[in-house]
Amino acid sequence: MKLRVGICDDEESVIRVLQQYMERYQMQKDIEFEIESFTNGKELLQSNQKNPYHIALLDVEMPEIDGLEVAKKLREDVQDDIIIVFVTSYPKYMQDSFDVQPFQFLVKPIQYEQMEKLFRDIVHRYEHSRITKVIVETDGEKRVIQVRDIVYMKTLKDKKPILQYVLQNETITGEGTIQQWEANLQSYAFISPCRGYLVNLKYVVAVERLGLRLVDGMTIPISRRRVKMVQDLFLEKTMVVMN
Repeated sequence: MKLRVGICDDEESVIRVLQQYMERYQMQKDIEFEIESFTNGKELLQSNQKNPYHIALLDVEMPEIDGLEVAKKLREDVQDDIIIVFVTSYPKYMQDSFDVQPFQFLVKPIQYEQMEKLFRDIVHRYEHSRITKVIVETDGEKRVIQVRDIVYMKTLKDKKPILQYVLQNETITGEGTIQQWEANLQSYAFISPCRGYLVNLKYVVAVERLGLRLVDGMTIPISRRRVKMVQDLFLEKTMVVMN
């Protein structure tokens, strides 16, 4: 599993300790952290807009913009699922943080046992939450992917059971089968228009004679025996998906 982590603390010594603990944890567990650190909140927010974090470790008391304000802006950026952890010397701020729904509080000075428990809880949450994310094994690592970012999946016929996952911003190759994902994503607006494809209706703009037309202009074929089923599902779910 690979998780992007943003650390923000105006004390560089605290940042170093957090990084060391995370490096130690990933050496012991089947997980990889992509860590970026900042000494002010504005830089973290700018970086998050370019490539969102899965986890944000925020000092509460910082000059210019404090951790509570940074957390509010992260939530305003429609990142309801980002895991926010506050790092502070002042437990009194716990009451003020309820509005941004922090995952946990770490009280300084931080011990490794605290970090170990924190990331054990975070990994457990990711592995058991299928509401907004799925885990794909690709190139020897586990990738956490937002369901909403999946445009479609395609079977690579020469490398079964390997799929091509076409996402909003990238295309990756990983393990899995269309049948497996069709079952796992039953509660979402995904449809299999023909053998070897699973498509997110969120990205379908029309059902045409030749296939499903996606927002980028690409057309994915529909098998004759599935035309009626595809049309019915599109009409049934499109209004929900587009809202």
